[in-house]
Amino acid sequence: MLKFERERFLAEHNLRACYSELQTVKQAITDGRLWELVETRAGSHPALAKAFDTFLKYAQYMEAETPVKKTKGPFLTSEKSLTRPEIIRYQKRLLENYISPTTTRQRIILLPDKYLEPFRQNIDSDISLQTLLRDPELHLCSYNLTYGIIPNELADVYPLSQTEDYVKPTPTVLRKTTKIIAEWLQRSPYKTRVIVVEETWQRKLAESVRKRVTRSKIQILEVKPDENPTSHILAEIRKNRKRMR
Repeated sequence: MLKFERERFLAEHNLRACYSELQTVKQAITDGRLWELVETRAGSHPALAKAFDTFLKYAQYMEAETPVKKTKGPFLTSEKSLTRPEIIRYQKRLLENYISPTTTRQRIILLPDKYLEPFRQNIDSDISLQTLLRDPELHLCSYNLTYGIIPNELADVYPLSQTEDYVKPTPTVLRKTTKIIAEWLQRSPYKTRVIVVEETWQRKLAESVRKRVTRSKIQILEVKPDENPTSHILAEIRKNRKRMR
């Protein structure tokens, strides 16, 4: 090709590429997936990765302008996903606005989130869990690497039940999760606190939380992966009540 022909075809190609990218951005905004698109694009070039890291430093200021509720829940796939305004907002409001029901419920039990996740198909068939939920002295909560602590009565509130996540328990993630759980437990005057653990990272998390909380002793209850933790907890509670009698 002659030089002017090459320039024309190159310019046309660039315009089409820019137009295609703009259409992708528009569709991501329409679908409520702009953050996911930005996070994905940031991994394609070192300069973009650096810019995204700088952008994350100001996530707390974006929280004020982020809608409280969206049509779709967030997708979380990395440590950087935990800096999303939705996560920041939930953890902030949990510490500042949420009031623990300690006047009636003196004991708190933290279960891995899979046992209390909303819309779980076999939740009604778990007799031990139903017994624990009806116990007027117990407050059941779940915990995970994304949000920290999730009180059972808030489990189906946006964005908790709408979130799809796969976040690895890296040292940074465990440090952040430990901080939010420990700070919340430190402020909550429960007489008894139990953290149920199954996996290695959960035990590390529970032990770190126990070191940080000074208001009362935290009991770590370890169960096997093939064991029903709710029946195990129920048995332990009944044993403790018999001893007190």
